[in-house]
Amino acid sequence: MDDRLDFGRRQADMTARWYENVKATHGDVDAYIRTRHAAYMDRWKEAGRFIADNSKVLDIGGRNLFPQLLDYFKSRGLTYSYPDIDPAAVDSSRALADQAGLTNASFAYCFNDKLDFPDASFDAVFSSHCIEH
Repeated sequence: MDDRLDFGRRQADMTARWYENVKATHGDVDAYIRTRHAAYMDRWKEAGRFIADNSKVLDIGGRNLFPQLLDYFKSRGLTYSYPDIDPAAVDSSRALADQAGLTNASFAYCFNDKLDFPDASFDAVFSSHCIEH
């Protein structure tokens, strides 16, 4: 089996078990997710101090997006590109962005070490909790 595909499957399996693990270790999954979303928003807002409005941003390994984050992207006029290794995360994030009306976004399933973008395609690159995977 191809090691890259095996890695991708293991990452997707880990994500699928994530909710069960959170429930077992923290109890209230919704409260835990709200806390994580707030922390993630803080990271984006800190990074956003260095990103001009209407910039083209690459978010490597963006995981599952959420409405408040999409509203932030829209309010800043960001052109948002999102590659991720987990097809379910890509599909759910794309659907949520479509539902939120984030029209200047693209979503792709791919490994983060082989990104097929021309040089100088983005004004900024963001990645949080990705490199350790």
